[in-house]
Amino acid sequence: MQVKQSMSEDVLPRQASGPASAYCPLPAERLGGIDQKLRQTAQLVSLIVGQLEACEFDPATPARRVLEQLDATLEKLLSRFGLDQPAPATDYDRHAAVDFPIQALFKALAQDFLPLAAAQHRNLRIVPCSSWVRSLPDCLRQLLSGLLANIMDSTSTLRLTLGCRRHSEWLSIELWFAGCKSRDDALRIVSMPVYEASLPGACGKPALRSIAELSAMLGLQLQVKTADERATLISISAPLSPSVVQPGARRQQNARALGMARTCLLLIVEPDALLGDMLSCGLGALGYRTAAVRDSVAALEWIARSGIQPDLILTEHVLERSSDGVQLVQKIRDQFSRATPAVILTAETKKQVSQSALTADCMLLRKPVSLNLLRVTLASALSTHAEVHAVHAMPPSRQPVIYVVDDDAALRSDLRTLLELEGYLVRDYGTAEQFLDSYTADQPGCLIIDARRSGISGLETVARLKAQGDELPVLMISCNSRVADVVDAMKAGVCDFIEKPFRYQQLLTSVKKALASQVATESSQVLRKAAIDHINHLTARQRQILAMVLDGHPSKNIAANLGISQRTVEKHRASIMSRTEARSIPELARIALAAGEKTLSAAANDKRNGLIGG
Repeated sequence: MQVKQSMSEDVLPRQASGPASAYCPLPAERLGGIDQKLRQTAQLVSLIVGQLEACEFDPATPARRVLEQLDATLEKLLSRFGLDQPAPATDYDRHAAVDFPIQALFKALAQDFLPLAAAQHRNLRIVPCSSWVRSLPDCLRQLLSGLLANIMDSTSTLRLTLGCRRHSEWLSIELWFAGCKSRDDALRIVSMPVYEASLPGACGKPALRSIAELSAMLGLQLQVKTADERATLISISAPLSPSVVQPGARRQQNARALGMARTCLLLIVEPDALLGDMLSCGLGALGYRTAAVRDSVAALEWIARSGIQPDLILTEHVLERSSDGVQLVQKIRDQFSRATPAVILTAETKKQVSQSALTADCMLLRKPVSLNLLRVTLASALSTHAEVHAVHAMPPSRQPVIYVVDDDAALRSDLRTLLELEGYLVRDYGTAEQFLDSYTADQPGCLIIDARRSGISGLETVARLKAQGDELPVLMISCNSRVADVVDAMKAGVCDFIEKPFRYQQLLTSVKKALASQVATESSQVLRKAAIDHINHLTARQRQILAMVLDGHPSKNIAANLGISQRTVEKHRASIMSRTEARSIPELARIALAAGEKTLSAAANDKRNGLIGG
């Protein structure tokens, strides 16, 4: 069963019947309040149905039939959202999204715009696409037509390219062109009004909407990107038709999405506590690690307290009076100097909201939305930012162990869950004393420890490990780090110094590098031990000849220097190659270097002292 997504903009109560002129609209302020409350309630119901869909019911049971009835009822409820003016009962149902080939829409656009482009001496290229999408074909055509018309009216560009880029569950319809000097110029293009003949307005007159507003109304994601003055990209993302995604491919997509979600922290900012809990529960079931707060102040306090940066933000636009959702996103981005991906999920229907979200490069969804569409939108937001780091399977006896030492129990629990999801064995301790008492260097791994803490400090812990000859990689985390602290840590041999608040992906990347460095160190130690073994199996004379060979002396000179025959030198050299298992002089040199300076200097001393007979 699938819940169809309502692509909504505004909602108004419909009258029982009669022509459009017979309607008596309520005052705008009262309608706005009613609209937002209805959207909040409808969003809550939609999330409940979305979670019920994930449950397995026997098709023959009454529970399954009740769920199908609830699904049908929800579709009717969602279809009531979207018109800002009443429409006759005979009006086209613009919320009945259908599956259709995008190529049919491209053919219609070619008929409309190729002759116009040729007349204006422009090169318009429309790249064929075989994908199917789920949307409203007439409205999507209206949207793309308006976008093309706005570009041709506003720029002098001679080249335009319209094509598609297919992702796991959505299709990006992309329009490339030149002529915009800045992103602001491109934003003005998508803010220009579009003649919308299919949307009835007040008094029966056609309505005018901007590209940004119409995209938000249809539940499509609009993005604007510019590369200096060379090119501008305007993309509109529409969900792929479920019927064209094969079950095997869908399973792979779900697995990739789960892998991406489970290593990301999703910060949910929703003033409605019940709705915030439902969002956290529903998205948590999809694999996301979530933190839900009610306003921007609580969001910033949570980041400061937890020491973790959000990888993705999902926020209502209407927060407290001093700040809105877009402003909160900007504060978090400025704090970490990073373009944290964000989705604005809002019940607000004002035109300024879509423009504000687009300017801030945030995705926008109008409540109510289905859990499935929310999942796809979040995956889209993460797709260009998140990296999934896989842990290669290892034998149980050699599986890496990650030791976490921190007196913050909540952070320890968070990190333990994160690392275990990545396949690591995790042991956590509240104090360094507990760690040192129980630690045994019998498995590969690394230590994550807070730099400044009561009792034994992070640096002192590192020093004790080094004193025992242990090369366990150490990652040090700190809330208030000074440059001197970082320098001291690096001098002590710490692999990485991570400042709080940090991102999950940042920590996972550091862990992966630390483990890789440990493998390299272990390999180097094994090679050195084997090399020393090989050198120690040589006789004193052979070690002497080895040192002279490595100095570049030919056999004839070695024989003269040692007072032995050249044939004897050749026999010794053959024996050296055999005992060290070297197949060439360069390989012999590598073995000698791996054995270390001490071994080589001993050989050199033998050579200088001349204590060896033939």
